[in-house]
Amino acid sequence: MRLASLLFALILAPGALAAQRETRIPDAALATASQLRERALADATAWDTVESLTTEIGPRLAGSEADARAVAWAQARFKALGFDKVWTEPVVFPKWERRAERAAVVGRHAQPLAITALGGSPGGEVEAEVVRFADLAALESAADGSLAGKIAFVDYQMQPARDGSDYRNGGAIRSKGPSAAIRKGAAGFLMRSAGTDRHRVAHTGITRYEARSTTAPASPSPWPPGT
Repeated sequence: MRLASLLFALILAPGALAAQRETRIPDAALATASQLRERALADATAWDTVESLTTEIGPRLAGSEADARAVAWAQARFKALGFDKVWTEPVVFPKWERRAERAAVVGRHAQPLAITALGGSPGGEVEAEVVRFADLAALESAADGSLAGKIAFVDYQMQPARDGSDYRNGGAIRSKGPSAAIRKGAAGFLMRSAGTDRHRVAHTGITRYEARSTTAPASPSPWPPGT
């Protein structure tokens, strides 16, 4: 027993010393990183590339004709930028088609909403009470079954930042919100558009439905109307 304890101590010792050793990035590497950052901030290449993609190709839902054009665009763009190894690889994924969507506030203050369906959203029509949540955490903390027959609405407004840091919050609502709403019994899911442009244009992107969840109509909207 004493020998085993000694061996155990000897095995742990190198790890303990490594944990105490400070990890330090060389000053030269930090200086190089700073120079690269300043060059990137002063250069318009990144902006021009995104502008080219969004104006020449536009929406490019996976599996669509625009998706194929986007792949060809990317190959040509990277070659033009001087990359010496540009190639594509085959990929297989479920194909979902966006057809038509509409939404409106009904009742005393009736008015239409500008929306777009989140990927994977099923067809159907839902007319129900809307329950507002300030963010994804608030929705996830709702009691199971509390949204039965209702529409969950996450009213989180992304804040602009130069590094896009708040996108992780808006993006998480889009990707995880529908499944969270389904777990609470909701018949539908609505979110404020994940963007900071303040226009009546709904933004969307990847949505992950949990393997065993029953999908519900889901969409982002620039809510309230006019903001």
